[in-house]
Amino acid sequence: MDTGFKFGQLGLELVSKLNAKAIKSDIFGAAACFTLHRKSHIRETLPLIQQTYRVGLEFGSLEFVGYGAQLFCLSSFLCGETLTNLEQETRAYCNSLQKLNQLTTANYCRIYWQSTLNLLGSDNPTNLSGIAVKESELLPLLIEANDLFGLFVFYLNKVILCYLLGDFEKAINNSIEARKYAIASTGMIVKPVFYFYESLTILATCNLQSNENKYLVQILEENQS
Repeated sequence: MDTGFKFGQLGLELVSKLNAKAIKSDIFGAAACFTLHRKSHIRETLPLIQQTYRVGLEFGSLEFVGYGAQLFCLSSFLCGETLTNLEQETRAYCNSLQKLNQLTTANYCRIYWQSTLNLLGSDNPTNLSGIAVKESELLPLLIEANDLFGLFVFYLNKVILCYLLGDFEKAINNSIEARKYAIASTGMIVKPVFYFYESLTILATCNLQSNENKYLVQILEENQS
């Protein structure tokens, strides 16, 4: 972890010193996504993520425009930004990516946008369906594309919604699905976030002294390792 963080810092220093504008968004995005969150609060990574998006726009690096936008929306959601502001910002980024034809990362933003809308008020708040997206349409697309990260954040957001709204049985079921795709989140902040909410859900629902729940106890222990 320490070595990775140091290399991330070295990359940021070099790209600044050399004024390597053409690859700034690449370096900013990689550092924000994979290294900075290991030593800094996630909120402190937001300015660099925004720079990833802006520099990518300036130099036509649309792939990193998409990465920056979706990472900003995801990180803002996870660090507890005000829901009303978060809804406006996520909607704006989603619309921007749609116009730039960055449809994969736009779909990720739709997941975060709908999650935010659900927390603001919804008739079916654990279902990712509404103004931003319909899960009955999005899920088959993610499966067909074999989009492992998309599937992971889809189920992670459902775990978070179900836990926050007290539907622990659904939270457990969605965590089982999320685990199938967790490899796609290696090195990113979303992986420990998943372990956190999965552990909270297990603790809220299960009698850990029961022999029937030994598997869940093992998951708790692994999540803390």
